[in-house]
This record gives sequence, structure tokens and C-alpha cells, in this order.
Amino acid sequence: MKDSQQSLEEQIVEGVLKRLGRADAEVARAVAREVSEVLPRLSHTPERVVITASGRNRRGIVLAVAQAIQDFGGDIRDISQTIVDDFFTMLVVVDIGSAISHGSSLETLRGRLGVVSKELGVHIVAMHDDMLEAMHSV
Repeated sequence: MKDSQQSLEEQIVEGVLKRLGRADAEVARAVAREVSEVLPRLSHTPERVVITASGRNRRGIVLAVAQAIQDFGGDIRDISQTIVDDFFTMLVVVDIGSAISHGSSLETLRGRLGVVSKELGVHIVAMHDDMLEAMHSV
């Protein structure tokens, strides 16, 4: 995967330089830098995880869960929360495809969320979308 992405990056840089009619090294580096930053975001395969959090309501739950997702490199696609009396529930759909393509794992995200769970005293579960699909197709 890395080799094919690198090859694609090189082809794009070469094509841009050809169209510009320049072979200036500084321009080539700038184009290569931009391509290497943007291409992974465009080419990653979405991989969804559903995170639930529930427990007694307290300040900072949404912030702490969102920060753990951000630190992991996930992208929140949808979020819903509700408070009934003193009880808090939240459902978050997260795209972890980019983080996975950069070598991270769902277990890493679960570990981060486990720390948040202990710190805040809420129950947090992160389940891959494939597992949910399998559960609901039976």
C-alpha cells in the first residue's frame, strides 16, 4: 500500500510539474509536500466505529470522549447525546479509517476510551460497525 501510494504521489507531482513547464526543485518539493498531506485523506477507506457512553451525568463527558477520539486520529461523523433526569447517554459514530491506515488500531482507541471511562466513572463501549452489522443481521 505504501509503495503504491508513493508511486501515485510521484506521478501526481511529475504531472503537475510537467503542466507548469518547470522542473524547479523548490516547486517540486512544495507540490510533493502538498500531495503527501492531502492524498492520504482522500484515499483512506472509511472504517466506522460506534461508541456509546452512559452513566451519571457530569461535566466534561462529551469533551473527554471527543478529545480521546481526536488524539487517536478519528473523525466524528455523527453524535447524539441525551440526559434523562440524572443519567447521561451518548452515541458517537467515528471514522477511524485514516488512523488505521497510519498504523493505529481499534484496540488503541479502546484503551484511550478506557482511561476516560475510569476517570469520569461512565461506561464506554467502542464497537466496530462490522460487529453491529453482524449482530443485527442474525
